[in-house]
This record gives sequence, C-alpha cells and structure tokens, in this order.
Amino acid sequence: MTVNISLEQVFEQSYKKAYRAAKAVCFDAQGAEDAVSEALVRLMGAMQKRRIDNAEAYFVRIAINEAKRIRAKQREIPIDDLNAYLNSITTQNEETYVYREAARELRKAVDSLGQKLALPIKLYYYGGFSELETADLLGISYSAVKTRLFRARQKLKVLLTPEDSTIGGEYHEI
Repeated sequence: MTVNISLEQVFEQSYKKAYRAAKAVCFDAQGAEDAVSEALVRLMGAMQKRRIDNAEAYFVRIAINEAKRIRAKQREIPIDDLNAYLNSITTQNEETYVYREAARELRKAVDSLGQKLALPIKLYYYGGFSELETADLLGISYSAVKTRLFRARQKLKVLLTPEDSTIGGEYHEI
C-alpha cells in the first residue's frame, strides 16, 4: 500500500518536470507523454523490487532516457509522412518556411554536439529548466552545467555561422 501512495506522490510532484524534460529531448508532445508514461511504469516496477532513495530524480531520468529512445525512432520518417510534410511546407508562406528551416538547422546542430553538450542545451533552452534544475536532472554540478552550456554555445556559434559572414550571407537573423 505504501508503494502506491509513494508512487502517486512522486507522480504528482514530478509529472510536469518529467514532461518538460522529455519534450525538450524529443520535441514532440505525444512522444513526451509516451516517455513519461513509460517512465511511470518502469518506476513502479523498480519501487516494487527495491527502495529508491530519490524517486523524483529517478522518474525524471527515466523519462529523459525514454525520450531519447523515442527521438531516435522519430528520425526514421515514413515516406507518406515525408510527402505530407513536404506538401504542407509548399503551401506555407515564405517567412514561416524560413523560420522552420532555421529551427530545423538549429536542432540538427544541437543534435550533432553529442549527448554531453546537447542534453544541457535541450533541458535549459527547450525545456525551460534553470541551470540548477538541469544540474540536478543530469546528476552533475552546477558549474559543470554552466561549462557545458558555454562550450555548447561556442560550438553552435561555429556550426551556425555561415562561411561568408558578410551581408547577404546564407543565414539571416529572424
């Protein structure tokens, strides 16, 4: 009986945090919901087998890992979905298309950083977590988060700066 109450408390206290973290990683509301649901099931199983010291952090960490798994599956786009996506782009106005392309390039650049630098960026910027919360979620120090964010921003700056950075270059500020 205590396991159910404890599980319920963990869920009530940590659902929003786990959802935000999962959405920051997989960029998809449905994928985030799936990740949190799977995390809850796995947490319940783990709590029945053993005592978990910090169930809230454990729950959020499972949600992040599940979101990573879902994100990896999302990269495999079925051809029908790709055609529908391409058709929807052609019907949109040019400004929206440019914004989406810039966002796609940014996500691609963030994904290319590797998990060590990409995860703090996703949690801090996309998930809306503070540096301290990001440190807690990742199980690293506050200064390590600040360092990783700095290094990631530096690498992103290099990756996203056009080779010809004069006026009229490929990238424009939106």
